[in-house]
Amino acid sequence: MKRIRIIIADGHEVIRYRLHTFLTTQPNWEVVGEAQNGFDAVWLAVNHTPDLAILDLSLSGLNGLEVASLIRETNADIKILLLSMPDLNELEEEGIAAGVTKVLSKASAGRVLVETIQEICEGTLSEVLVPVDTPLPALKTGLPDSRFVRLGQTNPFFSNPLQP
Repeated sequence: MKRIRIIIADGHEVIRYRLHTFLTTQPNWEVVGEAQNGFDAVWLAVNHTPDLAILDLSLSGLNGLEVASLIRETNADIKILLLSMPDLNELEEEGIAAGVTKVLSKASAGRVLVETIQEICEGTLSEVLVPVDTPLPALKTGLPDSRFVRLGQTNPFFSNPLQP
């Protein structure tokens, strides 16, 4: 089985420690770096080329969406899991624009986190946010310049491309 290389970016040391401790109990999972702010998270992604970046939405310096956008611009193969406390539905559009693979609540149980990471890394996630074409749009421009779709959905809003 392929080793899954992960970076964790969260402004709270206790959260990073707990995530690191929990994730490294999984076979073939390796945490290759931790960041406390958005700038360090981008540096880690560029220099360690993880399979997965776990980002907190409320990072300092650059927030999780800004970090996701920069990571996707430099290496589109890195999958991005955004952890958030607010209503996840409100992050849907911004997550799509930033190239986020999946948004998950910080309140999710450990089992859900493990299953989500496995599905992301194996490419079996049914609700993945995927850009149809490139380049990725700038985060602050409103709707994406490119057309995006949400796979695995029957809702017509998500199955049809968003209009710029």
